[in-house]
Amino acid sequence: MCHELAHSLRWEKVPEYAETMFNDMILKVLAVILEEKAMNKFKQYNKQFFLREIQNTR
Repeated sequence: MCHELAHSLRWEKVPEYAETMFNDMILKVLAVILEEKAMNKFKQYNKQFFLREIQNTR
């Protein structure tokens, strides 16, 4: 979820974020880093944790 929020914030603030494939790759890595930091902060090391939490909110 943090990963996708990073994308949505970037799209809102910088709509032309991925003018090139290289730019897109760099920004994808930044989103992954944000996701990893959030998982470490909350002691959630299972990469599917956020996906399962979203599915359980139905």
